Amino acid sequence: MSASLLAHAETEVFRVNQKGQVNVAGVQVELIHFGPGWSCTNYGTKMESLSDSMQNGARHIEALWHTSGGDYQVKEVIKEEAGGEALSISYDLSSESGVATKQIALSVSLPVHMFAGKTLRVDEREVPLPRVFDKLNVKAPWKGTQVSLPIGDSWLHLSFGKAARLLIQDGREFGHKNLELRVMLSGEDTSRQAGLDLRMRYTASPSTTVVMEANDQWRPFTHSVDVVPGSILDLSAGLEAPAGKYGPIIVNENGHFGFSENPAKRIRLLGANLCFSANFLTKEEADRMAERFRRMGYNSVRFHHYDGMLTEGNGDTTGIELNAEKLDRLDYMFAAMKKAGMYVTIDLYTFRDFSPGMIPEMDGKVKTEIKALVPILPSAFDAWSGMVERLLYHVNPYTGIAWKDDPAFFSVCPLNEDTINFVSHASGQQVKDLYKQAFKDYLEERGEVELEGKARTSQYYAFLQDIKAKSNRQLESFIKGISPHLLVTGSNFIADRHQVFFRSQFDFVDNHQYGDHPSFPVNSWRLPHAYKQQSVTQDFAEVPRKIMPSRIFGRPFTVTEYHYCPPNIYRAEGGTLMGAYSALQDWDGLYRFAWAQGVEKGTTAHAIRGFDMATDPISMMGERQVALLYARGDVAPATSRVVYPVDMDEVLTNWWSFSEKFSRLGLAVQIGTWAFDKEEGLPGTFEAASGIRQPEGYDEPTTPWISFEDAAEKFGTADNVVTSETSEIQLNVLKGEVKVVTERSESLVLHEGNEASGEALSANAPSVFCNVSASSMDDLALSESQRVLLMHLTDVRNTKMHFQNDQLQLMEGWGELPHLIRRGSVEVSLENTNEGMALYAVDMSGNRLGLVPTTYSDGSYHFTLNTAPDGSEPRMVYELVKE
Repeated sequence: MSASLLAHAETEVFRVNQKGQVNVAGVQVELIHFGPGWSCTNYGTKMESLSDSMQNGARHIEALWHTSGGDYQVKEVIKEEAGGEALSISYDLSSESGVATKQIALSVSLPVHMFAGKTLRVDEREVPLPRVFDKLNVKAPWKGTQVSLPIGDSWLHLSFGKAARLLIQDGREFGHKNLELRVMLSGEDTSRQAGLDLRMRYTASPSTTVVMEANDQWRPFTHSVDVVPGSILDLSAGLEAPAGKYGPIIVNENGHFGFSENPAKRIRLLGANLCFSANFLTKEEADRMAERFRRMGYNSVRFHHYDGMLTEGNGDTTGIELNAEKLDRLDYMFAAMKKAGMYVTIDLYTFRDFSPGMIPEMDGKVKTEIKALVPILPSAFDAWSGMVERLLYHVNPYTGIAWKDDPAFFSVCPLNEDTINFVSHASGQQVKDLYKQAFKDYLEERGEVELEGKARTSQYYAFLQDIKAKSNRQLESFIKGISPHLLVTGSNFIADRHQVFFRSQFDFVDNHQYGDHPSFPVNSWRLPHAYKQQSVTQDFAEVPRKIMPSRIFGRPFTVTEYHYCPPNIYRAEGGTLMGAYSALQDWDGLYRFAWAQGVEKGTTAHAIRGFDMATDPISMMGERQVALLYARGDVAPATSRVVYPVDMDEVLTNWWSFSEKFSRLGLAVQIGTWAFDKEEGLPGTFEAASGIRQPEGYDEPTTPWISFEDAAEKFGTADNVVTSETSEIQLNVLKGEVKVVTERSESLVLHEGNEASGEALSANAPSVFCNVSASSMDDLALSESQRVLLMHLTDVRNTKMHFQNDQLQLMEGWGELPHLIRRGSVEVSLENTNEGMALYAVDMSGNRLGLVPTTYSDGSYHFTLNTAPDGSEPRMVYELVKE
């Protein structure tokens, strides 16, 4: 590493940023301080650099570290050794007046996907790390001179010169996605001096670059985004059109979506996002897109990331005026979707820009900072509202109705992903300064003085709660003043407890979640992309489990963004997990992100790209499983409900994610939260209430309070095999397998060489990880059906998809067509009373490719499914039919 690179960049192994924080192959290393009340301060977030220079081949940093207990002077020296394979760092902390301290440590963050179930070494002792959460503190030696961490087939060795006190904690206790090794610099005291000498050495194993090419195990595969009408993949039967025929969607007395003209007629929404140019198609292509959605079994669409394009290209740079050509295309898309039976939801801000001067408190153009500014600046609200009025009052010439009055237009989110504690912190220094001043003004108005330490943190949280609640009321009032029937949601990002009171203000709750969302180790949203390559099944169905607590009972719950992202090798599990568990939870709307983020990727067979579901055959077939298990209602909702009452005191002191112990209850029963006020109590009767503590004034004789541990015992979620109370879903964490068994559908997710059986469907000895499913496509039970849809999902990649190594965790190129399907075979039996049915392999459009041999004995069909049989067209879909 050259001197210039060492100053603030990276080598092949070590990445050192401008604040002296170190990242080694995904392991983050930095100082942390715990002050009074265990208030935590990370060095990187509160470090004020005084000097940063290269001296004798080493980087010397001098800084002030502003902790909750006081300020340290920090001297940090970073030096490369062993040709870039080692790095030495010395930390010297001092304070003349002393810093109130519970603990100072070097924090080594160990991501769960990399370290759960692995074994590290402290000196010569092995320390196994738990694969699933057990308890906060991991048993380990309390002192050591060297810790060796396994990173894939390589090792990272941390040595300290002299024995250091150690602590290993499992952050999953607090909903975090990492374990943590702490190397102690100081214990509880008024600290004046602390230091540590650290040497990091990385020993890499040989690695092989992977560039995908067709071979015996990866065969070229033909994809299609269009489905033949009436084919086995046409899921449009039973969908009603046009949207709005029963009046606008409302929230009925049961807390679900119904209709103004028929409140008891429930609707579960299923759809996808159209993004950027995919919203602005020609009339002919818009009609075809609406039909594609219909044949997917959809009844809704989310127009997303549309506003930037809608407000550009006409000489206007204010983010207010609408581009006439784009508006005409969006109008027609709306009309086509409405005609096909799609209910429309949009966000009223995603990406549009606001020109300099529109928000005078900000220098220059304003972009996504608007999300943080609306709650504190009237000028920001005025800038945001301009386009909103123009769009909602606009009369769509293809429907003859103003957007605001159209019953097919059912909901809006004022500002996408505007979680206040996140956007106020992540929108740049100028926004942070404005929030600092707004906080000062808030205290002055209330006649309060700014406190210190943990009390100051709670005081600031109260400020955020108050200003965001006030802003939410303003936004909703503005929207309802234009369109009273529109349902409003917001705060649709993150499942932390501080969101509960915000979300309670809206008509329904919305949230977002992704499986193996990429990270960007070099440049944001640019290649290379980093992936975990972990099965969410082996993390207790993290997606969708982690967002289950964010549902608020008594209100509909939707997920307007979710995806199991390619090129994750386990994403074939996604359709079964999301379809089954969202139905078990009795949620109200699911939307893939995204159908496509551009015209070509949404309308033709295209190489896999990012979040674009239409480009990925695995995701497209998984979406059919969601349509059947969830939208069709094959999986029954749990009848028991467990509520987490969150009071304001908890919000002001614990902003972390919900406990793993609570979210795991959602694998068996319905779970959700409630913004608890002792005067109002709970909104009905529940099987139980639980939380980290019982709220003050809790007095609900019909809903007993039980601990997380007692709840886990009661509902069967304490072990590594969890069965839903309906007995329809079973999750085996250690085996990484899922079993869904219903009257009309069964799905088995299993690993190479294993076997699994439902009531009618059995799969044995798969050659690779796969998802095998069977669904009745008539009105009969699966065991009696005369038309059955079968899927055998393995993995699909692009030709020339390029990975840095054979762990497939760093992708350097997406590649091109053709798609390549992973060869996989599995022995299948399906119980069915109809002898003489034929089994056809089917392509992605629903056309039959040819017959597959079967035998029939003892009331069951027996056959081998192979995604790439010799001499035949590759396939992943089958139709068993009585002809």
